[in-house]
Amino acid sequence: MQVASTALKGSSPAAALRPAVYAQRQQQKGSLRLFLDSADVRLWEQYQNGSLYGFTTNPLILSKDQVPCTLASFRTLVEKARQLQAQELQIQAWGGSAAAMEAAALRVLDLDPGLITIKLPCTPDGLAAASALMARDGSIAITITGVYAPHQVLLAQAVGADYVAPYLGRMSDGDITQLALSHRQLAFRKDAPEPMEAALKAVLSMQVAVDASSSSMRILVASIRAAEQMAILAANGCNTFTFSPAVMEQLACVPETLQAAADFEAAAAGNGAEW
Repeated sequence: MQVASTALKGSSPAAALRPAVYAQRQQQKGSLRLFLDSADVRLWEQYQNGSLYGFTTNPLILSKDQVPCTLASFRTLVEKARQLQAQELQIQAWGGSAAAMEAAALRVLDLDPGLITIKLPCTPDGLAAASALMARDGSIAITITGVYAPHQVLLAQAVGADYVAPYLGRMSDGDITQLALSHRQLAFRKDAPEPMEAALKAVLSMQVAVDASSSSMRILVASIRAAEQMAILAANGCNTFTFSPAVMEQLACVPETLQAAADFEAAAAGNGAEW
């Protein structure tokens, strides 16, 4: 028992009482990581029901959610993420050069290097900043973001990033002819695929490339527009997703399930339910 209580120090009382069940529960989660793509802490509080691994942000999201791109704002986000027991908070560095992005990243990391993952764009400057940060401290977690083409995954992997973030929905808005050519070997058919079909296949080809090289880098699928897209990708090996509050609603609020829950409550009330 001493071993079990030591191993579970800081865990919940239930974990201490049932260590085998607790360990199994962790295994049941597998490698899945779900992030809410938002800087609105009110939505963090609303949707953190234990299913979210963490939160992702970028300058566009900050602007949309009316959160200033300042260290003071990031400090508030860090404090709220801790309160909600998030495992990770992703914040994007900014600047007009690799040196400027590196400097911004270091200031942000000072807030909580164990919680924060730095996002950098898949550009020459962004990749150079990522390399410089990891050379400075190999424990810094990096996401290479703004990815639209399968070959960009190779660059993210080559610099040693922890995540690479393709923009699924925006990929389907782009030049589908070029996208289809970039993953011709995985196309559903010889003629041009539907835009979202092509984007899904492109993301899956990224996962295949990472798996083929035995890399631990995660494909962090972003710009998801429907929960069903996540299910398709998960069934084919993807395990890391960041999504908007609207998609969180789709995941958590299936009308038939909500109706079933209401029926259960009505049946319990009609059958003398009491505490």
